Amino acid sequence: MQLKKKRNTSITAIVLVALAGTIIGVGVYGCKKEEPEKEDTLKSVSLGDRLYEQTKIAFVSKKDRKDGSSDIYIMNGNGTVKRRLTDNTALCMAISWSPDGRKTVYSTNVDGNFEIYTMNADGTSRTRLTNNPASDTDPAWSSDGKIAFCSNRDRHFEIYVMNADGSGLTRLTDNPASDENPSWSPDAKKIVFNSSRDGYNELNIYVMNPDGSEQKRLTHHPAWDMSPCWSPGGRKIAFSSGRDGNSEIYFMNVDGSGLENLTNNPAVDGDPSWSPDGKKIAFMSNRDGNWEIYVMNADGSKQRNLTTSLAVDTAPSWSPSLASEN
Repeated sequence: MQLKKKRNTSITAIVLVALAGTIIGVGVYGCKKEEPEKEDTLKSVSLGDRLYEQTKIAFVSKKDRKDGSSDIYIMNGNGTVKRRLTDNTALCMAISWSPDGRKTVYSTNVDGNFEIYTMNADGTSRTRLTNNPASDTDPAWSSDGKIAFCSNRDRHFEIYVMNADGSGLTRLTDNPASDENPSWSPDAKKIVFNSSRDGYNELNIYVMNPDGSEQKRLTHHPAWDMSPCWSPGGRKIAFSSGRDGNSEIYFMNVDGSGLENLTNNPAVDGDPSWSPDGKKIAFMSNRDGNWEIYVMNADGSKQRNLTTSLAVDTAPSWSPSLASEN
């Protein structure tokens, strides 16, 4: 499975752009031909799951699109009550929530190239934060109000940070490889990200200070490790990895130790997102023949889908709330 330099390597970006007709990143995974959609349903809701009705999961879907574009949706954290937030003939991807859960930040090419936008959690008051002819993607909102993102405005994809209103832009990484998919630690004192600086066909997870200093490699594997996501308790990092020949969800301790495969499935599993209490992980998978949003316990048990449409559902992002443990 080859990865190409100077291109965004988010699994979500791969899926969405490939489906729009352009192949990027590590390739196109098999997707079912679109058919008339069936209604999204939740198979069962346990008493424990009802607690997650207090939270939201934002995700990207093509369920109301036949033109290759996609929209942002939200649903309750147990998979109930799905609602569309955007309505543009464009691609949307890479969603993150504000610390208070009242806004989301996301990337869209509604203006022709990918830019960073914010909007209220109900889809109102959309505001463009970046304005550059390059691609600005993978936004991540910190607990102290900063937004990290990646951009190829300096030829290679690098990690940048800005204030929540788009001001105070600062470049954090500077090397000829691609640095992408930033994720903040809960205390906003560290940023974890993936980088191809160790080889043309290799991605590894790195961590750095929020000013870009002390960049340190956490994973060491000739395959690819990407899309890291810091747990709300600050003790674990979940990520996607191809080290077993297909994309699986792993987690590890914040120093890179204690690596564990959580999904163990022959399909493609990617883009992990922790529940705010650290007890569950949402992710996307094509294990049922098309891309859906799934959830599992933080130890990998009880994997089940939250969406069941025939469309493409990707890029889950869990809103803040509840008390964290992990």
